[in-house]
Amino acid sequence: MQNTVDNTMAAYPARDLFTRRAGGTESSDAPVKVTVIAVWRDALTTFSAQSAPILLSAIAGFALASILSTLVGVAYTISLFERTSTILSSYGPGHVIPLIVQAVIGVVAGGFARGAITWLALHADGGGNRPRALLRATLTRWPLLVLTTLVTGGLIFAGNLGLNALLTELRFDLADIRQVNLSFDGMIRSITLRVAGSLIPDPGSPFTELLTYIRLESSRVSAELIYAGGLSYYRVKIIPEIQWPWLLGAGGVIVLLVVDALSRFLMSAVMRSTGSNRWQSLWAAIRLSARNFGLVLAHGWIVRLFIFVISTVFMTAPLVLVQSTLVPLLVRATGSAWPFVVATMVLAISMALVSMVFVAFGVVYDACLYRQLSGYR
Repeated sequence: MQNTVDNTMAAYPARDLFTRRAGGTESSDAPVKVTVIAVWRDALTTFSAQSAPILLSAIAGFALASILSTLVGVAYTISLFERTSTILSSYGPGHVIPLIVQAVIGVVAGGFARGAITWLALHADGGGNRPRALLRATLTRWPLLVLTTLVTGGLIFAGNLGLNALLTELRFDLADIRQVNLSFDGMIRSITLRVAGSLIPDPGSPFTELLTYIRLESSRVSAELIYAGGLSYYRVKIIPEIQWPWLLGAGGVIVLLVVDALSRFLMSAVMRSTGSNRWQSLWAAIRLSARNFGLVLAHGWIVRLFIFVISTVFMTAPLVLVQSTLVPLLVRATGSAWPFVVATMVLAISMALVSMVFVAFGVVYDACLYRQLSGYR
């Protein structure tokens, strides 16, 4: 099986788009075959060698926003309890304010973290004063990093909206993952919704939070689960009929696939560019992805499926089992809903810390694939 995959990947010739800083011309070096094993070996070696700065960047750029938004949500719940002696609140600031906090921090820190991790991957064999060079290189390119992230995220967000219209029409509401059903069928549905959502390209902040809000509002039941004596309460809503859901869904899938592939090398292009050739570097990166579209798309989905399998087995399934079995037992035993609040906070923070590793590895992998396709050293 692996040989078949490697042969398929090797069938796509790599194009060398290494742009010389002086003249901006393309190199005429002979194409180099790029295989799955070669890129994975390069990515794992780079990630291992630069693990400390990569993980520090990932904590600041990917995990911090989610952790702080979770703590803000818990603080709102505590404040609500002090004012009303209840935590039964399905809508309002309880889920809007944490999303705003996560979006703001994500915009500020997310692009910086992706740029820093990409720089580390592109300079894996370099020496010198690395912390200072890393900080200087990322800060000088931070405005372009944010702009690139916002433009790419906006396009992926548009694709998600089209796909979300179809999923809503099929009653496959991704926001329903917050419903924790105590039955076996309910647990299977929760796991299915979570793993399906993990396969869809994420637009990044602030579009991820906006998409979450839209899904919460378009879900047929309220998104917040409240335990009372071990039972859960949902508020059923009527969703207006969506026009042309299949057309919107098909268009959304096409946009997601195209943008996801063509944008994979933009971070690398930004971090290797100079002040005089930054826009040329971005255009060269898009052309590199377009000329190797099948290869780039295949590599992206191989990484996504690998993360999908690992996260499903070791994160999603255990998370749902804990929420559907252990937490209700604690609620019944204590006669209070606070075990649900505590468990939600702990699980959310744990998921943020684990997920940041996967996101960071994906950034490293894209940079390594870019290095091998462009001949950049």
